[in-house]
Amino acid sequence: IALFGPHPEKADYWIDYGEVPTLCETYCRLDGARTLKLFLTVRDELYGDPRHVETYERELTLRHGLRRIENRGMRSLPKALDKLEVFYKDYMKKQRKVAAAEGYADLNFKSHPQKIRAFFVDRKHKPTVFGKPPKPPKAGLDKKGARYKPSKTYQMCADMGWTAMPKCDAKILSDMAAVGDKLAKCILEHTVGSTMLTNFIGPCRRYAVPDDEGHMIVHPSIRQVAAVTGRMASAEPNMMNIPSESTGFSAEQREAQPRGSEMFGPRKGRIWLLWDYSQIEVWVFAHLAQDPTMMETLHAGGDYHRDMSKKIWVDRPDYLEREENYRKRAKIVNFLKLFGGTAKKARIILNCSLEEADQILKDFDRRLPGAKQYMDQMIRQIRKQGHAFNPFGRMYKMPPEHAYKITNYMVQGTAADLFKMSIIEINRLLIKKWPEV
Repeated sequence: IALFGPHPEKADYWIDYGEVPTLCETYCRLDGARTLKLFLTVRDELYGDPRHVETYERELTLRHGLRRIENRGMRSLPKALDKLEVFYKDYMKKQRKVAAAEGYADLNFKSHPQKIRAFFVDRKHKPTVFGKPPKPPKAGLDKKGARYKPSKTYQMCADMGWTAMPKCDAKILSDMAAVGDKLAKCILEHTVGSTMLTNFIGPCRRYAVPDDEGHMIVHPSIRQVAAVTGRMASAEPNMMNIPSESTGFSAEQREAQPRGSEMFGPRKGRIWLLWDYSQIEVWVFAHLAQDPTMMETLHAGGDYHRDMSKKIWVDRPDYLEREENYRKRAKIVNFLKLFGGTAKKARIILNCSLEEADQILKDFDRRLPGAKQYMDQMIRQIRKQGHAFNPFGRMYKMPPEHAYKITNYMVQGTAADLFKMSIIEINRLLIKKWPEV
């Protein structure tokens, strides 16, 4: 029997109901009653607007295709998993040796306080980003009549004169590694291996089951509406965020890039046909905003972020010398705008002054007026009406103070609906036109 999920012993789908006919009767009836009650609660609102009906019916149609995807599953390659596991374990051992050579053999790479002490106390790096204040010691006296001692973290902050805990995330470690800190570099590299083993290689082994042809197949559980935007998600294992050499950890420029795509392959005697909606969110943003510069650049078919950097900053005297830097800047600012980022956030991501970050965002708005006008228009709509519809009828409600999120919701939600409609159409073609496939 193939048992799926993290706790199959708690599931009821594998029980022989002929032998125990009443075991889950009450549970199943209550589950159906809860579902019906929820539907009745929203029924009037659902059928009161044809756009709601359109979205609802699309999701109902989609579930048939998603069920086929779950049941069919994807072939995992045990030999490839073995090789990748050996590779990443050996690579992690190598990084541990580097840490030992730097004097930190016992450093817990996942411990935030330990990393703070190592980099900002021992190695004298200057903190640039701070988080929450450390928890102060309890007031009063303990059972022995002595004052409560402060935690090591609180004492460290007090000794260093910090009013809050410095942050030491991947971006900050990457900045340290860029100036030659070997310990920061080895922690980043070690994280690649531990992430691949824990989040991908391990789950692919755990959830793989044999099929009738002798393949090892993983059957992911797909959450059809996992986010308020309408985006889907996958679990057990997560098949929608498999990192690859071109998508994983690239922001920190790590040497051991993820090789998640090597874990899977088509069944014997078959091939894969892969579609890729390249830069779909950028395309959606450009067409929603109807910004002529963005649309012209996309339809030209070149390197979008490089071409955009030329159009925005080519007048700067150092552009040719720092072209790659400006390309990266254009990419970051584009997605920063989608997520409603401010100059304060841009300063952290771009590692520049607040004044420079503010000027970068102003340059973007000046060269792409259509994008700014669209974002301002959507924010005004949310503040006035409290909701907005994407082009395919999906509604987003939000309070006025969160109006800055609406552009991101519109872009991600529209991209998600395009993807869902493609699944529906492909499923229809596989059933009606290509049943042999």
